Amino acid sequence: MDELLERLGRVTLQESEKQAGQRTGEAEICLDTMLKTLSSDWTEKEELNALSSLTPFLSPSHPLADKAAQVVAEVAKKEVHRSVCISLLSSLLSLLDSEQPKVLLHTGRALGNICYDNPPAQEVVSQTDAPILALGLLKSNHTPRVCAVLAGFIGNCCRGDEPLQRRLVQAGLLGNLSTLLERVRCHGNLTDMVLVALGNVASLDLSREEILKTPLCSQLVALLRDSVERKQTVDCQGTPEHETESQGESERERRETILDVIAAMAEHDEVKERLVSAGLPQLLLRAVKECQKGSQGEHPGSEERLAELKAASDLLVLLLLGEVAMQNVFGEGEDSVLSATLHWLDSPTPHLQLAGALAIANFARSDDNCIRLVKGEAVPRLLELLRRQAPPSTEDGGNGSQVPYDETLQHAALSALRNLAIPAVNKPRLVEFGVLDTVLAFLPTNSSPVQFRLIGTLRMLTEGQSSVALCLGQRSDVAHRLVEWSEGRSQSTGVVAEASRLLSALPRHSRDKEVCRVSVEVGAVVPLVAMINSQFPLMQCEALLALTIISQFCLEKAVPYFHDSGLIEVLTTLFRSAASATSSPPPSPSPTHPEVPPEVIANGLALLASVLHSGERDFAIFCDLRIKNTKTHKCLVYANIVLAFSFPLPPLPHFSTFF
Repeated sequence: MDELLERLGRVTLQESEKQAGQRTGEAEICLDTMLKTLSSDWTEKEELNALSSLTPFLSPSHPLADKAAQVVAEVAKKEVHRSVCISLLSSLLSLLDSEQPKVLLHTGRALGNICYDNPPAQEVVSQTDAPILALGLLKSNHTPRVCAVLAGFIGNCCRGDEPLQRRLVQAGLLGNLSTLLERVRCHGNLTDMVLVALGNVASLDLSREEILKTPLCSQLVALLRDSVERKQTVDCQGTPEHETESQGESERERRETILDVIAAMAEHDEVKERLVSAGLPQLLLRAVKECQKGSQGEHPGSEERLAELKAASDLLVLLLLGEVAMQNVFGEGEDSVLSATLHWLDSPTPHLQLAGALAIANFARSDDNCIRLVKGEAVPRLLELLRRQAPPSTEDGGNGSQVPYDETLQHAALSALRNLAIPAVNKPRLVEFGVLDTVLAFLPTNSSPVQFRLIGTLRMLTEGQSSVALCLGQRSDVAHRLVEWSEGRSQSTGVVAEASRLLSALPRHSRDKEVCRVSVEVGAVVPLVAMINSQFPLMQCEALLALTIISQFCLEKAVPYFHDSGLIEVLTTLFRSAASATSSPPPSPSPTHPEVPPEVIANGLALLASVLHSGERDFAIFCDLRIKNTKTHKCLVYANIVLAFSFPLPPLPHFSTFF
């Protein structure tokens, strides 16, 4: 190649002296020989130092511009030579002004190949108007092949360049790609080039409204349907005589590309709804079903099939993240998406189990859906899935199965159970199914995401259920583990908060002396007192009420822990904050001085009243309270608390109305 390039350089020099601008047989022979060499087994190790000899031919007026551009396109197919080709970009970009289809075709190929996975080349191109010029050519009457190649160039040059992507979308790229996609639908390789450009801009927020103005959603679903149906035909009848193995591989890669592009578009909820209306969920189920089969000697567990199965099932789960889309998919009947995803939970394929659990968790985002799911087969299937995933126990040394532990799968299944446990009517049903024992088997886990969902599931089951609160609260192993998590031994702040809330829920919902005793003995008082400082009023009230109940049932045991935890100091700070909030004029709430809601103060006073009844001299506190009613009948409390270790207590007001 280097020799041919040097020879071409000499020919160019002779042309400039004798026949400038005219076609010479020798130059054409050189270019043809190069193309023949490039199409054969030429070595990639050549440095191609003389590539610049092509520059004079890369002019819109040169009769050999098409062949010169074709040579560059073939050279740039090799990754190792793309950086060398950057020096030719300026000349190639000038060819976009040509009106000759062949020149535009090979120029688009050359530019697209040079820019492919080549950031320095992309940067050069992005600083010019070439991408916008190429977009303008898509609107012309050029052949579908020329337009598709130019679309491929646009896709490669804007990859990872969001500012350029925005410019292209604002210039009407998506509408033009939609029109072009219709023209090339029956030409697989041309379709691929359009998909490249579409995939690089589909996820932009700016693209959402533009996508909805076009039929792109239905077009892509139709493309995917065509591909899935061709695959079904091949699986049933074998590969047609005219189709080679490489064509079959290209078809599979095209399906994956379509799935990737749709997934990028589906980041927008409105697009999810459009895709669901186009029948995508049912089509994805067909794709998954086909991937579960073997064909032409290919094992259903092959890497290629598993990759396609993963892409299809992940896309279905993504669609269910949209509220309206999810509800539209939540159908009835044996052939519904719900029924199919329930069966995925029993699949031998781990990723389908995961997708099934995530799908159920997404379906369980409304009370009506949750109630229907619990009446159906969802809970037994989820529990069986979790039992196979349970960590080793001290009694049998394991769960007796050969199933590898998958924390992502455990998290997904627990998320589904947690959502299902939200409606009050479902809680006793879930307990009857044995959810408590199954979930508690995961107490030893060290995975923060699994811990978070485990605690959340138990907390949902405990809300309003005294029997569950009794069962959990009387188990010292459960309470001790919750104290560990709530004291920050987990790496997750979410786990700390959830564990603290469950600790507070056990005495609140059980109102049981034994539960309060266990809570005190395992050290629950300290994290509950810390919870009073939460930025969330709900959590503050939960902690205050739990401590009040503990003081009513186990005051003698709890008093030392109240001392050690700094309860009085925490309450003092709380009441002083309330006092400053009632000053005139009241200060504006801020992150450092938030307004204390009246319900928090009310529960704080109730706790204080309960503690003061202990008779402990160290807790002797003199309170000067002024309670005022507002127009909304909420009380604002001003409290001035002075520690008085040597004064007798004054009579206390009745605080039961604050609960």
